This record gives sequence, C-alpha cells and structure tokens, in this order.
Amino acid sequence: EDAVQVRDALETLEVFYRNFLSKGEREIPFRNELQIIQDYLALQKLRYVDSFTDEYEIDEETYEYKVPKLILQPLVENSIYHGVKLKGEHCIIRIAAKADEDGLHIYIRDTGVGMKEEQIRKVLETEREETVVKSQGGFGLVGTIDRIRHYCNRDDVVTIRSEVGEY
Repeated sequence: EDAVQVRDALETLEVFYRNFLSKGEREIPFRNELQIIQDYLALQKLRYVDSFTDEYEIDEETYEYKVPKLILQPLVENSIYHGVKLKGEHCIIRIAAKADEDGLHIYIRDTGVGMKEEQIRKVLETEREETVVKSQGGFGLVGTIDRIRHYCNRDDVVTIRSEVGEY
C-alpha cells in the first residue's frame, strides 16, 4: 500500500545482503558487522512495528577491530525472539562496544523477559558436539558462542547476565 515504505525496505534488504555476504570474507571490521546489525534491525522494525528501539554506544576505537562475520545478528535475533517478543511490550535493545588492553568488548542488552539461571548455564556449558546439532551449523546462540570461542581460542569469551522479567 505504501510504495515509498516498500522501496525503502527493499533498499535496506539489498544493503543488508551486500554486507551480509561481505565478498565471502569470514572476518570483517567491526564497523561492517555493526552495519549488518543496523540493517537487520531496520528490517525487523518493519515486521515488529513499535516493539523495540535500538540504541548504540560504540567507542570510536572499536570500528577497525576484526571480528568473525555474523556474531551480532544471532545474538540480537535471540534478544528479539526470546526476550522482546515474549514480553509483549515496547523494549530496548542496546548494543555497546569498547576496547581496552584485553581487546574488544561487545555488550548486547535487551529489556525483554530475561533468562533463568538454569537456561544461562545450559547455553554456556553446551559442548561442541551438541552445538552443531542444536544450531544446525553455528548461527544460533550456542553456535555463535562456539564460533567466538574458536576465534579467540579460549572458552571464557561470553558472559550472560539476566534478571527474569527485566533484562
């Protein structure tokens, strides 16, 4: 019905897929990863009108850090489908990034329904064999955590904090 909105959506989708494909690169600058997530959230807002607001607090020095492609999208998708959507009221998804002597730190916070301690433990303790089965190749929450672990060559790369009903 609204040709301008349809055109804008198609242009956003075009940019999303161009960035998503990233010329086959597996590692991209954080700046590009951030653009992918901004395009993804713009598309999700078309679907879930007024369900959430996205906010960003990104330190300038983080933009050129190299990261594995598509580490933000599955995490934010998890926020939408398992946090925001289930809450049934307007939520905020906040993405922040900072750099220090330990490297790049990325924070994703939503004001959705939260996770129980048992759910958090299950996600963080999932072994590699289970990851492949559950995430069908590595792009779900557990698969993304595993990809980050592999990329950083260490296990303690992700922390999940939650208060049920709050974040």
